[in-house]
Amino acid sequence: MKHVLALFVLLIFSTSIHAKDNTIFTPVSDLFLAVSNFDHAKMRAAVDDSFLLLEHGEVWTIDDFVNVVKPADYIRTNYFSVINSRVEGNVAFINYWNKANFKTPIKTVTFIG
Repeated sequence: MKHVLALFVLLIFSTSIHAKDNTIFTPVSDLFLAVSNFDHAKMRAAVDDSFLLLEHGEVWTIDDFVNVVKPADYIRTNYFSVINSRVEGNVAFINYWNKANFKTPIKTVTFIG
């Protein structure tokens, strides 16, 4: 009986961690959805002024990121895999693997970041 109870507690605890991680990741998914839609206002709304994106050895602010997102004739689809995350006070640190497919009528290009 103790094993069943321990397993039940573990499942409940695991579910709450998973739900918490999804909530932590929401700003990231909202940000990249706005990127896919070329929506600069929603990009800015997804994060605050402390936002930093570490991209291939470069540090980008939200202004840097907005400046490189320009309307184009492709459809962007984002895929994520969270490596880890933690919250310290009101700041979340999220490490994730990102893959984006860019599809045009002629070809599809994949970017892994």
